[in-house]
Amino acid sequence: MKNSLCRRMALRIALLLIISTSLHAMSSSAATGYAHDADVQTEKRPHQLYFYSPRSYLPDGVNQEGAPLAVSVEQTTTLFPLIKEMDGIILMVSWNQLCPISPDNCDFTFIDSVLNYWGSRGKKVVLNIATVGFPYVAWVNGAPRLLNETPQWVLDRLQPAPDNSLNGTYVATPTTIIGNIVGGVIPSFVFPAYWDHRFVEMSRELAFQLARRYDGHPVISAVRIPYGLQGEENPTVLGASIAKYPAGFTFASWFNYDREITDIYLEAFKRSRLEADITYTPWIRAYALTNADPAFIALADGFVNYLIENKDRITLGFNGFSAIACPALTGVTCPETPIPGYTVGQYNVEVAAMGYVLKFKADGGQIALEGGTLLNAHSTRFGHRFRS
Repeated sequence: MKNSLCRRMALRIALLLIISTSLHAMSSSAATGYAHDADVQTEKRPHQLYFYSPRSYLPDGVNQEGAPLAVSVEQTTTLFPLIKEMDGIILMVSWNQLCPISPDNCDFTFIDSVLNYWGSRGKKVVLNIATVGFPYVAWVNGAPRLLNETPQWVLDRLQPAPDNSLNGTYVATPTTIIGNIVGGVIPSFVFPAYWDHRFVEMSRELAFQLARRYDGHPVISAVRIPYGLQGEENPTVLGASIAKYPAGFTFASWFNYDREITDIYLEAFKRSRLEADITYTPWIRAYALTNADPAFIALADGFVNYLIENKDRITLGFNGFSAIACPALTGVTCPETPIPGYTVGQYNVEVAAMGYVLKFKADGGQIALEGGTLLNAHSTRFGHRFRS
């Protein structure tokens, strides 16, 4: 079973690796890439290649005795093929995996084991701690179970007091889960409200916990700033439809939260590089442009400019480098638009995103692009990211 799984993984990863090499050549025609010297593992080259660990697999026949693990250490180490050209992996761990009971009872052995494994093989790890996310499948007492990325103790602390009308959580039924679970309907889950200062303060405590343990760790190439879903800058499991936003959410409150979390991680991590994955900022810009709202355009541009000001310490990431972003690239022949299967809105979002990415790059910043959309990675179990 293990050998068969490993062979399937190696085949898929090797295929993505070959395609991404051609992407590197294409992207370098638009802008000259450079490598962050501290991150280079083998030969010096303008781009680095990282893979996500396969969170869609559960450990077969493993009884975790209640431990909320979506992915075992084995799946992110010995079952993950070692490929010479790969610079490392992106390790996504939920807050609930680390600190399920309280902030004083966190277990970091999972992360430590992964770092030790890849470090001994000359590879790096991008550390991504998701404070909020889609429900994930864990192996609990011999059976799959849906768990929340956010610890229950965090959600409990966000419940409003009788004399306080502030609602620190919202309830939603997501359409996506992380992992595989057989049958059943996804139940409603409780999620933290980003605009609640109490959530920001608990996020601060987590950031400094991580920094005390991992800041400057030689195997960590970057620490992702955990804004929203799965560590990316995405505020809600309900999708981009404004009609589905939870009560109390505003664009202004989201950008305020983005800046607060960025400030916290800049304060906590002094040596490790940070990574900010913009997802919602280009969506807001495209929405504001369509609705002729210069105030929201200014908010979106202002946040990216703030990240540019910190480009020496922050890498700008974007999830979804695809063909519909092509018009944002200069000197490249693009297919006709609109691209089949994409709406005008999606097209505008990706053009806005690539505009931000190219501006960040032109100003001397380091970028990280996921090629999942371009490589049709939705049909595989792996995503990858290249950095330049």
